[in-house]
Amino acid sequence: MSENLETQETQESQEAAQQTDSSQGADGQSTADGAAQQAASEESSDAEGSAEGRQDEEAIQYEFKHPDEGAEYNPEIVSKFSELAGKHKLSQEAAQEILGEMSKQLNEIQSNAIDALRTQWQDEVRGDKEIGGDKLPETLSVAKKALSQFGDESTLKMLNESGFGDHPGVIKMFYKIGKEISEDSFVGEGQKPAEVTHPAKAMYPNLN
Repeated sequence: MSENLETQETQESQEAAQQTDSSQGADGQSTADGAAQQAASEESSDAEGSAEGRQDEEAIQYEFKHPDEGAEYNPEIVSKFSELAGKHKLSQEAAQEILGEMSKQLNEIQSNAIDALRTQWQDEVRGDKEIGGDKLPETLSVAKKALSQFGDESTLKMLNESGFGDHPGVIKMFYKIGKEISEDSFVGEGQKPAEVTHPAKAMYPNLN
C-alpha cells in the first residue's frame, strides 16, 4: 500500500511539473509573440512616418507670381522664403499672399524713402549759391538741354525713376556741360564754328 501511495505521489509530482513547464512555455511564447508584434508595429510606424515626411517634402514646391506684370521677385528672397514657408507647412495660397504683401510694403517703404530723398536734394539745389535761387530756372534749362542732347531714353528713365535727376551733383554736371556746349557753339563775326565738346571733355579738360 505504501508503495502504491509513493507511486501515485510520484506520478502527481511529474504531472504537476509537466503542467508548470507547459505553462512557462506558453508564457514565454506569448511574451516573444508580443515583443515581435510590438517591433513590427514600431517598424510600420517608422515607415509610415518616413513616407509622410517624404510626401510633405515632395508636396511643398512653391511657385510665386509677381503682382506687377513682367516683374519678378528676387531669386534669393524667393529661395529663402520658400524654405521658411515649407518649414512651417504653409499652403501655396498662404505663402503667395504673405510674399505679395511683404513685397508691397517694401516697395512702399522704398518709394517713400526715394521721395523724401528727392525732396531733400531739391531743397539743396534751390539753396545752392552757384545754381540755385534766382539762377535756378536758367540752371535747369541749360542742364535739360545738355541731358536731352547726350542722354538716351534709358538714361533719362533711370535718372527719373531713381531720383538721381534731382541730385545737386547731377544737375551741376549737366549744367556745366550745357554751358560748355553753348560757349563752344557760339560763332562770332569772322570766326569759324567751334567743334562741339564731348561732355566728358567738358568735365575733364585734361582727358585725352
